[in-house]
Amino acid sequence: MLSRISIRWRIVLFHILTLLGLGALLTIGMFAVFGIAVSNSIQNLTSSRANEAARIVESTGALTPDDLASLNRDGVFVIALDGEGRVVSQIGAGVTEGSLSDSGIWREVLAEDRERGGEERALFTRWDNDSAYTYTVPVHAEQSGVRVIEAGVTFDRVGQDQFAWITLAFAGFG
Repeated sequence: MLSRISIRWRIVLFHILTLLGLGALLTIGMFAVFGIAVSNSIQNLTSSRANEAARIVESTGALTPDDLASLNRDGVFVIALDGEGRVVSQIGAGVTEGSLSDSGIWREVLAEDRERGGEERALFTRWDNDSAYTYTVPVHAEQSGVRVIEAGVTFDRVGQDQFAWITLAFAGFG
């Protein structure tokens, strides 16, 4: 079939296919870079909030409503748990104080903390029927009942922030 087409049109067809292929590769690369950037930003955000909450509890013994409000910026939920997994205080997670945590990672964090002196853990989990990325940190405060801090972000929240960037990137191709 290509032998019937003149060389000029074969070259045009080659250039069109090459440009489409390059555009597809650039688009795939752009989504990969956005995915990696979002993942790193979520990990840094949740780990910094969990560690910040743990430092507050270790220095003052509890999280005040003002502390919780400042930790809740950027849509991060924070949950303080006791040694049995009961919610001591929380903001943004939609769980009631006194209820048991259903994430389960707090048990592993406490067990490793007793054995090795404290390990932080990250986990993709479900909170309130929403998928979330949570970061869990052990707390070392003798004067407090709080033993574990969980900080996380739901994936609905993650997509809201990145939608504008993806729209702008595609507008550049238009």
